[in-house]
Amino acid sequence: MSDFSKMGERIKTLRYKKSMTLGDLANIVGVSKTSISKYENDKATPKAEILEKLALALDTTPAYIMGWEDEEPAETEINPLMTIAAHHDSYDFSEDLALVKKVLALI
Repeated sequence: MSDFSKMGERIKTLRYKKSMTLGDLANIVGVSKTSISKYENDKATPKAEILEKLALALDTTPAYIMGWEDEEPAETEINPLMTIAAHHDSYDFSEDLALVKKVLALI
């Protein structure tokens, strides 16, 4: 069962943990500071593509942000790369990220 009332609180908490301003997160995700503020104050719900970018930027999963999962996912080495990938809509990084994951698994 989802708990959308957790969404805004989780976005704000995760943003604070990353020492990001509203502007920092807005720039990474590609939306306005006003949009981030609305998400954090439960005045708006991000579209799926924005939710994905929020999750990548905040090193978590869309399911955790939306309240579908109660436990915060463990941090990974991959998510910083995914955050960079979130800035580049025109290129599909999925194959590159899969390769990076395989390499990291060998280390």
